[in-house]
Amino acid sequence: MPTRFEITRQTKANISDTMDFWMHPELMPELSPDVFKQVTIKSKDADTVTYEWRGEFMRRKMVGVNRLTLNREAHTAVEETIEGAGKGSKMIHSLRELPNGTEDHYTAAMEFGALGFLAKGAWKSVVGKAFDEGVKRLDAKSSQ
Repeated sequence: MPTRFEITRQTKANISDTMDFWMHPELMPELSPDVFKQVTIKSKDADTVTYEWRGEFMRRKMVGVNRLTLNREAHTAVEETIEGAGKGSKMIHSLRELPNGTEDHYTAAMEFGALGFLAKGAWKSVVGKAFDEGVKRLDAKSSQ
């Protein structure tokens, strides 16, 4: 049974820059260095990125492969874990244009296994910190 949670953040960046920012999973080790140690892009085209990630969470070393697909018309980015740790997890960025920026609503259905309820709070904290760092970068870029 997946562990579910949601996070919403706002940035001063426009919706296009926000979508483009989240299509760079190679930034994950910078946004969340305590968890993500390495990201290797396996394939990339205009709206789909497949990548392998290596990291550590709750003292467990993990490796997985995710596919990130952007739907520009719907202003969404869907990320699915297709191999390895968390296989079957699905995360969605739903973006909404605001008068002074963009709202990013993140919905996650994470596959942590039988003890997922123990990992939920810790993982939500990891995602929240990564989001906060991403918003700082987007805001700084949009101020230039």
